[in-house]
Amino acid sequence: MTRLTPALLISVLAPATHAQAGRCPGAPGAAPYAIQTDGRFLKPVFAGVKATKDIAYGEAVTDAGAKQTLLLDIFEPEGDAAPLRPAIVWLHGGSFRPEFTKNADGITRAAQTFARHGYVGVNIEYRARYDEARPMKKAIEDGMNDVMKAIAWVREHQAAYRIDAGFVALAGQSAGGMLAGSFTSTANLSGAPRDRSGIFAQALFWGQPRHPNFPELHVKVDPCYPPTVFLTGNDDGQAPYTGALEMARELNAAQVPARVQVVEEGGHSLPGREDEYVPMAARFLFEMLSKTRPVLPAEYQAEQYTRMRYAAFGKSATGFTGTGYIRLEKDSYIEWDYVDALAAGEYSVVLRYSNPTHDLITYGVRVNGANQTVAAFEPASGWATVRIGVALKAGPNSIRLTAGTSPAGLRLDRIDLESKKQ
Repeated sequence: MTRLTPALLISVLAPATHAQAGRCPGAPGAAPYAIQTDGRFLKPVFAGVKATKDIAYGEAVTDAGAKQTLLLDIFEPEGDAAPLRPAIVWLHGGSFRPEFTKNADGITRAAQTFARHGYVGVNIEYRARYDEARPMKKAIEDGMNDVMKAIAWVREHQAAYRIDAGFVALAGQSAGGMLAGSFTSTANLSGAPRDRSGIFAQALFWGQPRHPNFPELHVKVDPCYPPTVFLTGNDDGQAPYTGALEMARELNAAQVPARVQVVEEGGHSLPGREDEYVPMAARFLFEMLSKTRPVLPAEYQAEQYTRMRYAAFGKSATGFTGTGYIRLEKDSYIEWDYVDALAAGEYSVVLRYSNPTHDLITYGVRVNGANQTVAAFEPASGWATVRIGVALKAGPNSIRLTAGTSPAGLRLDRIDLESKKQ
């Protein structure tokens, strides 16, 4: 058998058609400079970052009626000679409270990380003075107006920083993620959609506007909502990852590209775990920027799932690869999109699994929405492999395993794709 590089990428909807540029006014097409050659945008190809701090981008009025100068920081890839660079506007977290600012370590490190990938980072402060005496609705509305001013500033000063204002992403952490995802909604607190021209994607880090504690975030997605990647932890008690899954399903229904990367045993904020979620965010942004899928590793970790039901993240069993595995329950399913085949034909999907139940566990296998075969997992207290024969079409495919009434306890660790042709 021949081992392939299947370019497996997780998603929460069918492969993107990139039709937004044609059907949505102001939606970017493909950036002509986003070519996968030296790894720019996919990995940190620049060693250093040039920072320019505390630039005034506008004025606002505080609750007390005083004028406030709004500031931002610029992070550029050091030594970059490209005439045009896409930008990411960063929104810090902090529950909309004043003690949290753009100078927080987490948001600063994120802006610097993606500057090393080739983006110009625009890290802004916004009015965030929510307290018990000040309605959350007012804090969010003020924040939205400040984001709008920052985007206008980017467009006005694009030549000075070699920014391509036709390709700007929004990214936020925690409350900043909530604010970004609400800002681009068709239904927000001002009653009218914001100008989304040139916003090619969003990256929402452990914060999204689908949150039961923030009913003021009246987010409503539509087919022109920006493509969105959610980065979240499955142990996040402040911004549950289920909110990201719910919103991703809505984007799916609207035919908007969306993905969810869940970090196992991850809480609210993920310091020291950048290697688990930054690559997904970078791949998604690259795809939305270039309108092409990057070539990805041949080995795919099962815990980086696409759609699933009744499945839990696991790390208690030893011997897994990657960051963990998925433990499947009764009546569960799991589906992987972006299983790429170089040509149409017969393939083997190789699953590394563990089955400590002492029972034979069978799962139905659906490929591109159609039933194809049954996968049988023999009892195995350690890790074993099973090969599932499937017929794939050239390009991206989706593969779903459906448990039915099979007993709980199957663990899935890793996936490989092999061609049956010599």
